Amino acid sequence: MAYDPPVRPFEQDQSVDALRESEERFRRILRTTEAGYFCIDCGGHYLDVNDAFLRLHKFSSRDDVIGKHFVITLPESEVEIANEGVARVLAGESIPTGEISRRCADGSIGYHTFSAQPVFQGGEIVGLDGFIIDTTERHRAEAKLRDSQRLLQSTLAALRDAVFIIDDATRNIIDCNPAANAMFGYQQEDMIGQSAAMLHTDLDSRDTFRRLLSEQVEAQGYLHVPEFSMRRKDGSVFPSEHTVVPLRNEAGLRSGWVSAIRDITDRVRLAEAHARLQDQLHQSQKMDALGQLAGGIAHDFANLLKAIFGHTAVARSHLHENHPAAASLSLVEEAARQAGGVTNALLTFSRRMPATKKAVELCSHTQKVMSLIGRMLPSSIEVVMQPRCHHNAWIRGDDTQIQQVILNLALNARDAMPQGGALTISVALEESSAVASGRVVSLSVKDTGVGMSKELCERAFEPFFTTKPQGQGTGLGLAIIHGIVTDHAGEISISSVPDEGTTVCVTFPGLTDEEIPKLPRHRGAGLVLLAESNRHVSSIITSSLRSSGYEVDHVSDLDSLIDAACTARPLAKLCVVDLGDESTKETKWLAALREADLRMPVIIIASELNDSLADLSDEDALVLQKPFQIAEFSALVKSAVIDTTGQQEAL
Repeated sequence: MAYDPPVRPFEQDQSVDALRESEERFRRILRTTEAGYFCIDCGGHYLDVNDAFLRLHKFSSRDDVIGKHFVITLPESEVEIANEGVARVLAGESIPTGEISRRCADGSIGYHTFSAQPVFQGGEIVGLDGFIIDTTERHRAEAKLRDSQRLLQSTLAALRDAVFIIDDATRNIIDCNPAANAMFGYQQEDMIGQSAAMLHTDLDSRDTFRRLLSEQVEAQGYLHVPEFSMRRKDGSVFPSEHTVVPLRNEAGLRSGWVSAIRDITDRVRLAEAHARLQDQLHQSQKMDALGQLAGGIAHDFANLLKAIFGHTAVARSHLHENHPAAASLSLVEEAARQAGGVTNALLTFSRRMPATKKAVELCSHTQKVMSLIGRMLPSSIEVVMQPRCHHNAWIRGDDTQIQQVILNLALNARDAMPQGGALTISVALEESSAVASGRVVSLSVKDTGVGMSKELCERAFEPFFTTKPQGQGTGLGLAIIHGIVTDHAGEISISSVPDEGTTVCVTFPGLTDEEIPKLPRHRGAGLVLLAESNRHVSSIITSSLRSSGYEVDHVSDLDSLIDAACTARPLAKLCVVDLGDESTKETKWLAALREADLRMPVIIIASELNDSLADLSDEDALVLQKPFQIAEFSALVKSAVIDTTGQQEAL
């Protein structure tokens, strides 16, 4: 095969032999080189190619190429770019290197780099020539690498786990995936180049992690930590699972780390919830077993108490009233009654005592119970009642059991304040989407006593568990309350701080407006509101009023009396007030009653007539001084109460 490349201009003084030797050397190079040689005229037709060019394009002979336009060796997508390059070279510009794809004779596509320069003859450009070097394998390798990188990036982007590339020497973050940005709350540019320590909760945490990394990688080649706390940009800490593997270079030396982090917050919460359910199941099983035992004991004990009461009554019938043994029998009966209370508590705990549930107004019910509890509390304890619901806190419950809840909580609070303090009881009506009626009633009992630790709070509802000294508590109080509240579809919780006090909150589902009973029509003359601190006087007054046809609503203090008066405005006929020696408070209360536009008659029972009572000018307020006969009280009521017709109501 002959090669006749265009002859370039040479110096005039060169000899013909030197020229022939140079041309022969050039032809020899073209025959032996692996680079393809091509020469194209100004019209774009091939003038000459070497064997390497034919091999790269898979042509069988030079005749397949010589005289053909160069587009036969190009894919259609490269023609426009090639035309622009040829035009540049024919304009006198050289292209030292470039890359282009080629179309082979069999239709396959290859890639090569090329160089091209103009060919001069007689000082004019008569064409161009150049060389091509095959880069098909390199191009394919690069394309495969790019595809691999794209696959890696798309895979990392799809992962929900955070992935970090960490430099071994600096421990700085080299790269991270989008999940890492989302998990830790940083933008990628805020993380790249920063120390991985920024992800740890503190320096101790970082040092612990590095120690684990060193130990486990040396032992097993990688690190896996099932749970480790990490810190987000906003400072919040979350539990995570870690897997770290080393990166190694071509020499096998460690150059970095790949760290995969999974947020396991949901997993931890689920495990905690499962543990709570397991504890509740065990507690339920234990409560059931203890309940059966307690129920059996209670029934047997109740039968024994019946025998004690019966034989005591028989013994008393054979004794005269002043017999020396009568007092002892009274003490036996009192002890038996207290034992009966323990029996009822056991029956309630075992749920053997049936509950009779009806509509109960928790606010007024609490006030009535507290009026009884007040006599059981020492003067060193201040009782604050906060009925924020104003007698509209209706629930469905058993009167006796609800009373037991209030009583036990108040007495527990008393026992927690041996040196005195404040007992605050509040009842509130609140909206809630958690129950069908859309409202809940909460009872809160708060003391300023010794408080409890978190561990004690968690055990507070366990049966027979008590923090009281031996002999001062059965450990059934809160367990019974828990059973009652649960039976009433309610919830109970305890919050406490040692030396700062305890708050117990009980919530019951509230009744809907349709379920709340309408205020009944009071028989006889109407409703009397009574605030009386002495239980004996209160009992006498209540009996007198009820025997005359009045309903009596007993409240614990003057503030509660105003609430009750506002609620019962249409029905209340009279207020009777006696709080011992606090007559000045009574007159202030009377003023507040009138300010609320409540003009009902008021009878103030006073131990003595002081200046404030003597100066009383309210025409609807009458004063009754102690001691008094019940007939005096009845006459005063008769003169005070006038019905709507203007006629006095007969007692």
